[in-house]
Amino acid sequence: QAAPVSAAEEEATRAGEPPQATFPVGYRGNWDYSDDGCAKDESGTRFVITADEIRGYEDTSKLVALETLQGEGDAIRVVLENQSSDGDKTIVQILRLSPVAGISLRVEQDGRTVRANRCDAV
Repeated sequence: QAAPVSAAEEEATRAGEPPQATFPVGYRGNWDYSDDGCAKDESGTRFVITADEIRGYEDTSKLVALETLQGEGDAIRVVLENQSSDGDKTIVQILRLSPVAGISLRVEQDGRTVRANRCDAV
């Protein structure tokens, strides 16, 4: 059975263009790298994942490509075009949702892994 496709993906397919990569719904929402960051009104460590980008305090990363990692649960590898005050660069990350209702997210980049907590109610 084929996975459902969004209207945008159907339209892109009909137009002969590759479908736009989108974050799975479970990854979308408000996250914070700080243990108590979600409790604060403003936090420099908070970020939001939308359908096609990650917006942080001082940067925005547009989703370019996404690959589901087989045999690793909900893990995905993403390629992002990052724009920040430090300049534009391409970033590759592996994102892993916690198996417990997606209440935390592990972000692996350049051999380092950091954990973020979901700020939204699950």
